[in-house]
Amino acid sequence: MSSKTRKNWAFPFVLLVLIWGLIGLNRNTIGPLGPFLRKEFGIDDLELATAAAMFAFTWALGSYFAGLLSSRFGTKRIIIGAGLLTSLFGWVACTVGSFVQLIAVQVALGFVEGSVTSPIFTAGRRVVPAKMRATVISMFFASFILIGMVGGTALLANIGQEYGWRIGFALAAAPLFLLVLCTAYVFKEPPLEDEASSDRQPEVSMAEAAKAAFSVANIWVCSLVQVFNISRIFAILIFGVLFVIEKHGFEPAAAGGVVSLGLVGELIGALSIGFIVDRVNRTKLPLLIITFVSGIFAIIFALLPAGTPLPMLIGSAFICTLFGGAAGPLAIGVIPAESLPSKYTPSAIGMTNFFGEFVGGGLLLIAAGAIARALGYQTMFVCVGVIMLLSMAVGLGLKETRRS
Repeated sequence: MSSKTRKNWAFPFVLLVLIWGLIGLNRNTIGPLGPFLRKEFGIDDLELATAAAMFAFTWALGSYFAGLLSSRFGTKRIIIGAGLLTSLFGWVACTVGSFVQLIAVQVALGFVEGSVTSPIFTAGRRVVPAKMRATVISMFFASFILIGMVGGTALLANIGQEYGWRIGFALAAAPLFLLVLCTAYVFKEPPLEDEASSDRQPEVSMAEAAKAAFSVANIWVCSLVQVFNISRIFAILIFGVLFVIEKHGFEPAAAGGVVSLGLVGELIGALSIGFIVDRVNRTKLPLLIITFVSGIFAIIFALLPAGTPLPMLIGSAFICTLFGGAAGPLAIGVIPAESLPSKYTPSAIGMTNFFGEFVGGGLLLIAAGAIARALGYQTMFVCVGVIMLLSMAVGLGLKETRRS
């Protein structure tokens, strides 16, 4: 792709990155608004985790099928349609009157939000030079974390405390709608990464795309790594505020601030790993290091006693997320995309995200809720550290990709 073409893609690409950040904000509403949902609907930790897990189950399905569809029809249609539906269901969430209705809306939201994942990562990779493709994935993750997790956790916790959780859902959905409409006007389907002269998506059947993704060992390894990493992320997002409130005696808004400051590490880790990988041209060793360190510091964070000085509390969470945040870009958007030809990129990303969300964000999150209810938040966060160490063990099976 020529430098002129890349220059013309600058504004649409910024819009894509911002859309993904707002998808993160909508995705992560349950965590900071959790204390207020619990109070209104009379639910416990396991039920709160179940609501988030229902979202993850359908997010996984949406990501997988959208990946297959994007391999055949291109990325633009899926991004625009799914983005608009996300805003719609976000507003519907404001109207629910029971926990069952909340679950139903979470199911719909999960599918449409998940459908943005594969096409938006694929489109981002296709509009930049090969030497920047890992950095681009990091930019998407950084936007998701900055808007949806770091800023969103504190913002939504404060909105929930001052104005109620319904206003939180409404404010998360509104800017996404406007950005998607703008993107629909300026965005054009990008050429493939390995076919710079092509201006169209080749016709790839869904069966062919699925078979290609399932046949590559690296994608299975990345799927397992992402299972463990997703469970880490959403254990923090769903239970982090509640853990800080219970063990360290903070008010909800202050606890949201502590978690947000800790999650700054997630932002820095996600943003820096792409830059590092694009320069060292290695993926396996970085993945092993980051999963090991993240697991160790997750355990330290869990075991810090009540009354621990605030800098130590935030610092342990920061280091855990600094290294853990670097795992997602590698496992979802870098290694799978580089393990197959470009025409299969959406299905490769979709498969990795499917297993990560379905098992890690769904089944393991429900298990985390059950552990929290039976044994307490501390034990649950120790388990988070252990599974990150398991993630490192799984990563030993990774093969280096050929980076173009």
